[in-house]
Amino acid sequence: MSEDLEFVKLTEKQEKARRSRSVALAVICFVLVILFYIMTFVKFSPDTFSNWINKTENEISKQQ
Repeated sequence: MSEDLEFVKLTEKQEKARRSRSVALAVICFVLVILFYIMTFVKFSPDTFSNWINKTENEISKQQ
């Protein structure tokens, strides 16, 4: 069952390109997760941001 497997040896340039693509994909995935989280938060609580803004404005006006 043991076969001799041949592996391709990547050059340093190819390894660097692979690493760059991996980092880019990780960043894109992270941004999408954050975007979906924000979209879900806004969808399920549409008044949250307007309430937060009104509360902040009220606190600012009380300080003056």
